[in-house]
Amino acid sequence: MNIITAFKGIDSSPALTFKTEKKFSRFKNILGDDTEIAVTFWAYGKKKVCDAKVNAHGREYFAKAHSDSFGKSLSLLKQKLKTQISKERDLAARSRRQGL
Repeated sequence: MNIITAFKGIDSSPALTFKTEKKFSRFKNILGDDTEIAVTFWAYGKKKVCDAKVNAHGREYFAKAHSDSFGKSLSLLKQKLKTQISKERDLAARSRRQGL
């Protein structure tokens, strides 16, 4: 699994990079070793924004989240991606069951 953290228009933060790697490393169990996750942080006014692009098994997922802190934004982002991945997995499982 490859997790890339980038910062736009703000100073990079080793603590935020570590937190990002810790949160998203759990996706390895769901998506596998060949997954690439790119997370970008920036500020828009008082909003702290982060977005992520996930490439796994030829599938691409994208989400964006914002709040008053990067920590909250990162948690929201993780939840959005987890929801997308779960929905797709459920849909694929349902299709396989109907096809049998």
